[in-house]
Amino acid sequence: MTRTKKIVLIISAVVVVAAVAAVVLFFTTNLFDAFKSPKTLFYQYVDKMSEAMPESTYESFLNELKESKGKSYKSSANIAVEMESHSYQYKETAEILNGLGMSV
Repeated sequence: MTRTKKIVLIISAVVVVAAVAAVVLFFTTNLFDAFKSPKTLFYQYVDKMSEAMPESTYESFLNELKESKGKSYKSSANIAVEMESHSYQYKETAEILNGLGMSV
């Protein structure tokens, strides 16, 4: 073998080994999470949580998600305004605003 063939063979072997190592690290560790999509990371998190909670499965999670999207929610709020002013300029505004309330 000539010298150039040996160099090409060594470089290609190093590249193949590095590529295999990168693929193995990608699938087995969190080292390459920066390159994964947020959707993939979310489903990995759900999968890990479902392992921690054996009664919950991925399918049950999806069913609960579909059910929660189908339900309507009601909420209510009350807002009251209390304003106190020591300045003559804002006393009239404070009298108007005090006692003002709204229910949503």
